[in-house]
Amino acid sequence: MAENLHLVLNERGNYNLVHEGRVYNLKRTNMQDKLWVCRRVKKGCRGSIHTNLDVDAVLDCNPHADDCIRDNDILYKMEKKNALKRRAAEEMKTVPQIYHEEASSASADLETAGQFPTYKSVKTAMYRKRAQKFPRLPPTRQVVLQPQTVICDFETALIPALQGTFPGVHIQGCYFHFCKPVLRKVTDLGMRTSYIHEAAMKKKVKMLLTTAFLPPHDVPVAVELLGRDATGSIAALFNYFRVEWMPPDRLLMCNVYNVNIRTNNDLEGWHFKMNRLAGKRHPGFYELLQLLIDEQGSTETLIQQIKNKKYEELQQRITALTAEYDDGTRTLEPFLKVVAYRVPEEENY
Repeated sequence: MAENLHLVLNERGNYNLVHEGRVYNLKRTNMQDKLWVCRRVKKGCRGSIHTNLDVDAVLDCNPHADDCIRDNDILYKMEKKNALKRRAAEEMKTVPQIYHEEASSASADLETAGQFPTYKSVKTAMYRKRAQKFPRLPPTRQVVLQPQTVICDFETALIPALQGTFPGVHIQGCYFHFCKPVLRKVTDLGMRTSYIHEAAMKKKVKMLLTTAFLPPHDVPVAVELLGRDATGSIAALFNYFRVEWMPPDRLLMCNVYNVNIRTNNDLEGWHFKMNRLAGKRHPGFYELLQLLIDEQGSTETLIQQIKNKKYEELQQRITALTAEYDDGTRTLEPFLKVVAYRVPEEENY
C-alpha cells in the first residue's frame, strides 16, 4: 500500500481510507477502481478520490470544501482509538485503567502525546465494544439450585444458612474437618507425644475417629465399648467426644457410613487455585466466567474428584469391610480396628 494510503477498521467492521489527513468512506467498488468519498459528505464536502482495487494508488481526486480542514494526526488518533477499543473487548481490566495505561505509554513520545484521544471522546466507544462481548447481566439467573447433599466444614453460621436456603438438604460434614478438632483435643489434653510414639494410644484415638464409618445407630455402642476402661486424659477425650460429636444432629452430620466422597479438600484446593489465578478478591462475573472457561478441562476433572489407584483401592476396601459388617461376618471392634488401620492419618493438626 502506498505510504500515504491507509485502511483503518471502523466501528461497523468496515474500513475507512485515510489519505493526506482526511478520512474517506467507501462509496462503491467498480470493475477497475474504488470510489471513496469524504467522511464529511453529510456536512457538504464533495471531496473524493478514486483508487485502484488494491488501494495502493490514487487514480483521480475531487477537491474538498474550504471548511474541510485536514488533520495530519488523524491516522494516529484512529489507530489509538482502535487499540483502546480492542483492549476493552479483550481484557478484563477496567476501562479507565486501560485508558490510563495507553495514555501513559503515549506520553513517552512528545510529538504525538498531545494528539492522544481524550477519555471523554473514547469512553462510550470503549464501553460499547466491551458490551458486545460481555452483555448485561440478566435481572435473575433463572437457575433453581436444589442440591440433595452439601459437604462442608462444621461452621455454625454456614449450616443454618444452607438449611434455610435449601429446605430438606442433607448436610454432610467433611471427615477431614471432623478429625482435626478431635486431634487438636488430643494435643490440648497433653497426649500428643503419646499419640505419636505409643501405638496403643494412636490405635485407640483412630478407632474413635472411625466410628464415623459405622451406621449412626451403632455409634453410641461403639463409643461406649472403646471408652469402657478409659481413665485420665483418655476418659476426658471420650467425654469431649460424647458432648461435642454425639448429639443427634452432630452425629448424623459427621457420619460417613456408605459415603464415597468424605471430604471437601479437593474443592478447597481448587478454590485456592482459582483465587490465585484471579489475582484479586472480587473478580467480576465475566472475569470469573473466563477463568472457568480457561480452566474447563481441569475443572471437570476436579469436580468429579481425581481418583488415583491408591484412593480407588482404599474406597473399594472400605466398601467391602462395610458390607462384611452389615452382613455380620465382621463384628464391631474388628471392623473399627481394620478401618482405623486403612484410613490415612490426618496431619498438621
